[in-house]
Amino acid sequence: MRDFKGQILVVNFWATWCPPCLEEVPKLNDLHDRYKNKGVRVIGIALDKDSLELVVPFVKENKIAYPILAGNQQVLTDLKNFKGVPTTFVFDRKGKIRKRFDGSFDLEQLEESLQLLLED
Repeated sequence: MRDFKGQILVVNFWATWCPPCLEEVPKLNDLHDRYKNKGVRVIGIALDKDSLELVVPFVKENKIAYPILAGNQQVLTDLKNFKGVPTTFVFDRKGKIRKRFDGSFDLEQLEESLQLLLED
């Protein structure tokens, strides 16, 4: 989080074996492209237990344009009431969670959250 201080973050927890996660990739790529110059960063956190051996080719094959980080058990422990993938959080510029989507996100609601944060 320190690396992204002062930016609005869309953090998406996903896994290569998750069909809804795959459906979100084009939406997240689009968000990344449209908002990257406005102070918004899209970040994916892969939660595959089989490590980066699956994630790296998946990222290339699906042309994921936003940064992907590898999550671990500590990441899941730090998240309160984590229900599984996909889960997406929207953080404000101070690092506070402003919106949470358990399961697939609604693009319109996510963008409304971003617009409100951009106006602050």
